[in-house]
Parts: sequence; structure tokens; C-alpha cells
Amino acid sequence: MTESAITVKIALIGSSMVGKTTLMVKYCKGTFSEDYIATLGVQFLERQITVKNTPVNIVIWDIGGQKSFMDMLPVCCDGAHVLIFMFDLSNITSLTALRDWYKSAYDCNPSARVFLVGNKFDLYFEQTEEEKIAITNKAKKFAQAIGAPLMYCSNTHSINVKKLFQLIIAQVFGLDPRIEQCSDPNEPIVIY
Repeated sequence: MTESAITVKIALIGSSMVGKTTLMVKYCKGTFSEDYIATLGVQFLERQITVKNTPVNIVIWDIGGQKSFMDMLPVCCDGAHVLIFMFDLSNITSLTALRDWYKSAYDCNPSARVFLVGNKFDLYFEQTEEEKIAITNKAKKFAQAIGAPLMYCSNTHSINVKKLFQLIIAQVFGLDPRIEQCSDPNEPIVIY
């Protein structure tokens, strides 16, 4: 990291097995692994980008999704510019669990920008229409309640991974994200 680089800290928050670590690795290293390894505690990765000729160091913090790690939220959230609340689109319980994660994270850092991300869009289509409508309606309501953009992605198939971070960087730096919005539940949702 160069001395003149701006650092943007991002915290990934949510239940176990929703894809937080995979998203971090996919964005920072460009790789994907089918192997699941639970995050124990907190880990982070960095990626250097350039925004308007200025080097920006993106530092993504990933906290284990077990409730026992909730005490470590201050480490992840302190000084974070962005809090990404992630859930599994094939598991509505993971979305419901975000209420507790959100309250605790907000208490740690009420000034951070928040994003709601539904991951595993590839598994979303294995659900019934009723299940898809239920999770989409619940996600839209939660996003609206916390004032967050909502985006569906798939780490496995690289759906909306780049767009997510493009939107984050645009919002952090007050730029036009140039991303088309989509609210159709049969497409990867992007609402901001």
C-alpha cells in the first residue's frame, strides 16, 4: 500500500455459510473454491484499485457467522466505511437472523453506509415461486427499513460481484455508479 492511498474499510456481516468469505476472496483474489471452511473469529483481505487517479486500498473484514463471534463486531465495524449484511437467497432464516446482526453492528458504527446482499443467486432458482417471492419481499422490506441498497449476487457464477463493489465505491466517493437497476425477482436484483 502506498502512503498516498486512501483506505476504505468494509465489514462483511451475516450468518455462517452465506458466502461472506467467498465474496471477499472472489473480489480480492479473483478465485472461487467449492470447499467450505468456517471463519473462526475475524480475517481480512485487501485489494488495491484506482479511483479518479487516486490509489484506494479496499480492506474487507470478514467475521465468523456464529453468534459466539458477535462480541467481535466492534473489531470489524470500528472505522468501517461500509457494512455489508449478507444472507443466503436459498435460506430465509439467514435473512431473518440479520436483524440481530444489524442492531449490534449499528450500535458499533451508526455512521457506516449499509448494503444488503442476497448471495447464492444460482440456488435461488431451485426454489418455488412462492419461496422466491417471500424472500424477495422480505429482503426489500428489510433493505428499505435499514436504508440500504439491495443486490442479489452469486459468487459461484460471478453474478453482480463486480457490480456490488462498483456500487460501494461509487457511493463512498459520491460518484455515479452507472449500474442499471433491476427489481424483477427473476433477475439478479439491483436496487439503490
